[in-house]
Amino acid sequence: MRVYRLTSAKYAATALLGHGARRVGGRWHSSGTALAYTTETPELALLEAMGHTDIDLLPATHVLLEFEIPDKCVAKPHRIPSGWDAPLPYLASIQRLGDAWVSADTSLALSVPSAIMPQRRTILINPVHADFPLIETIKNFKWTWPPRLIEIMASMKSKQD
Repeated sequence: MRVYRLTSAKYAATALLGHGARRVGGRWHSSGTALAYTTETPELALLEAMGHTDIDLLPATHVLLEFEIPDKCVAKPHRIPSGWDAPLPYLASIQRLGDAWVSADTSLALSVPSAIMPQRRTILINPVHADFPLIETIKNFKWTWPPRLIEIMASMKSKQD
């Protein structure tokens, strides 16, 4: 399975280690749990980055990372609990689901719906799983934010302020 992540160039080498996620927690895990978020398409990676990037803190350079995960290493939850797509603050019950998955160590990756586009998938990666070395880096594209997207993000921010 191909997965993608758009990240600041300075974090490219450690993008799948879940360092930032461990510090702040996220939709599918709580603070203290290392987890890496990737997506099934590059377009969704861009939408996710736009949804989590403050225009005032936009790094000068990003990279779009493309990885290959063996299909056999990607699991799906038996069911997705209601409230999984709730806005901030994220529900502790959903975070515990991801924490339990990491602790159980049953698979390298877990495919869950994207809150930005539920028809598509976010692929969570457990960086401490024994199969982690099976992840292959395919490409590392330099990504410069297009001026048009910066305008859109700035416009959205000014409407919120």
